[in-house]
Amino acid sequence: MMGRHGFGAPGARERLTRAVKEVEGRTSAEVVVAVRRHSGDYAAADLRLGLVLAVSALLAVYGLPHVFDDAAFVLDPALFFILGLFASRHFPALRRILTPRARRVENVRTAARAAFVDLGVGRLMRRNGILVFVSLLEKTVDVVPDVGVDVAAMGPPWRESLARLEGSLAAGRPLDAFDDALRSLGPVLQRVLPREEDDVNELPDEAAVE
Repeated sequence: MMGRHGFGAPGARERLTRAVKEVEGRTSAEVVVAVRRHSGDYAAADLRLGLVLAVSALLAVYGLPHVFDDAAFVLDPALFFILGLFASRHFPALRRILTPRARRVENVRTAARAAFVDLGVGRLMRRNGILVFVSLLEKTVDVVPDVGVDVAAMGPPWRESLARLEGSLAAGRPLDAFDDALRSLGPVLQRVLPREEDDVNELPDEAAVE
C-alpha cells in the first residue's frame, strides 16, 4: 500500500495535489485529501495474536511427546506472546484481520471527522468543503462533505464516485485507482457547485499525508 504503486511512492503527494487542482478547477467546492497509515489504536489486535500464540505454545509443550524442561512452560509461551505482539504491530494485514470490521469502520469514521476539524475543512465561508480521508491499514476511504455540499442534488453520479473511491484501496495499484476516482469528482461537483470567477482557494491543495 505504501510501496512502489501506493501512497508512499515517489511523487505520490504531488500526484494527489494535481488531482485536487484538477477537481477544483471545475467546481467552487474545496477538496482536501488526508492520508493516514491507520485510524485508531489496535493494541487489542496485538494482544489477541500474542495470546493465541502463547496458548498454542503452552498446549504444544503439554501435548507433544517430547519431554521439556520446566522452564519451557513459562519461557516458550512468553516468547510466542512477544512474537505475536511484534508480528501484529509490524504487519498491518494481521491487525486488519484480527479487528472486527465494525470496529475498523468506526475508527476510520471517528478519525475522518477529527481530521475534518483539524484541517479546517468546516471553516470555509460557503461551507463547501469536502474531506477525502484515506486510511491505509483499514483500506478504507471516507468522504466527509460539509453542509454546503448538496449531495442529494448530485444523485447517482456522486454515489458512483464515492463507490469508486471506497473501492480504490483494494485495487492492485491503489494509487492509480484512487487518483482516477478522485478526478471523477470534478464533473460531478461541477453540475451542482460550478466554479465561479470570484472563487478563492481557502485551503491548501497539497495532500495532508502522515
